[in-house]
Amino acid sequence: MSLLAQTCCVPNPGPLTSGGALGDRVQTVYTVVFWASVVLGGIVAALLVYAFFRFRRRADDDEPS
Repeated sequence: MSLLAQTCCVPNPGPLTSGGALGDRVQTVYTVVFWASVVLGGIVAALLVYAFFRFRRRADDDEPS
């Protein structure tokens, strides 16, 4: 079966329905990349919050040279 037949001949395609075997594979890759990005973004946000509190300037500190 050709690639064109796999992608364009899906009965009743819509935004909430599968696009066939190729669409399922694309959705799987998208889901993995999305959740990996969420995890990485959470780690970066946690490190930023840690750095903000760990290295903040306190009122009694002198000006840096």
